[in-house]
Amino acid sequence: MPPEAGPDWVEAEVIEVCRPDRPDHPLLRPHVVVLRERNGTRRLPMYTGSAEAIALACCLDAGEMPGPRIYRVDAAILDDPVVDSHPEWEQYPARLADLAAEERQRRADSQARTGRRASAAERRRHARPGQHRHP
Repeated sequence: MPPEAGPDWVEAEVIEVCRPDRPDHPLLRPHVVVLRERNGTRRLPMYTGSAEAIALACCLDAGEMPGPRIYRVDAAILDDPVVDSHPEWEQYPARLADLAAEERQRRADSQARTGRRASAAERRRHARPGQHRHP
């Protein structure tokens, strides 16, 4: 391609968000977002932060994708044989639906803890002066 010409763009879409089982804490594990060429087979796995991957997994799982569902990728990147030469992500057990379910459970647990703290604070607030209540 001549230097003055722009890149050849290929449309791609997210086909997977996943992460391995190691290390022990899920948020410290490498997360992978995988794009695949629309109407093709070339893929682009991208390692990303846990927050970004989990947010994307939750949006995709809920069908509430705020931005574009189709991305433009430089065809030269997809043509590079090294790009998809490390398919270890295919063996990662935690997939998009798993990540979204884990996040929903984390939120529910956090809300339950917050609710318990709020209830205890409310009881203390309504206790008579000199009367000590323990949660």
